Amino acid sequence: MFRSVLRGRFSAPTPACCSATTCRVEDADGDGVCDAVDDCPAVPDPTQVDSDGDGLGDACDPCDVTTAGQTWLDARLLARRINDARPGNDGVRIRGRFTMTPGAFMVDPRANGARVQVRSSRGTPLLDVALPPGAFAGNGPGWTRTNGPTTYVFKDRHAGGTGGIVRLAARDRGAGTVEVAVVGRGSFAILPPDVPLQVTVVLGDEAASRAGECGEVSFASCRVSPAGTRVVCP
Repeated sequence: MFRSVLRGRFSAPTPACCSATTCRVEDADGDGVCDAVDDCPAVPDPTQVDSDGDGLGDACDPCDVTTAGQTWLDARLLARRINDARPGNDGVRIRGRFTMTPGAFMVDPRANGARVQVRSSRGTPLLDVALPPGAFAGNGPGWTRTNGPTTYVFKDRHAGGTGGIVRLAARDRGAGTVEVAVVGRGSFAILPPDVPLQVTVVLGDEAASRAGECGEVSFASCRVSPAGTRVVCP
């Protein structure tokens, strides 16, 4: 099971959450650390431990073992038809490649599933989906495997997919490097003020996360269309 996201409200003012002009407290997770400086604003983590130094605390970081190469190369995110007052027509595409900590492609999402997360610039999850394990049959959801090179593909042909994710492909590029491509369709809570965005993909369950079978990217900048309905990173 992935770490639960707990939500609450902490209303007792503390000096750490006050500015020079206001003392309105914003501490959504009630851990005593105000949202403006909390490295997990939606998950209680009073110790603020951040083992990999990526600005996201261990309590909410789905990929908290970072080694050279885990930060994505050729990373791209496209979100379109968002924020247009037409629920259900949003589209998200994510692609890139990264090298996993074990240095070998030993994953099997058919047995352990996968996870896709998109976060705002503050680290707040905007999309967080656990893709279930299992072989693909009928309309899914499930996984297929092909050889030469080894590629796992998740598909869910039902309306709305799995949490909006209709396809994820993970291809072995050798020496532990994996190329991933994600397609989502539905309603996504991605808005222009959320940029620049952050993305994490875990190829497995929480044990895979701890083993570093994951990769994450924080885009330095993203482009937003004038109407605010399209976001492209980078």
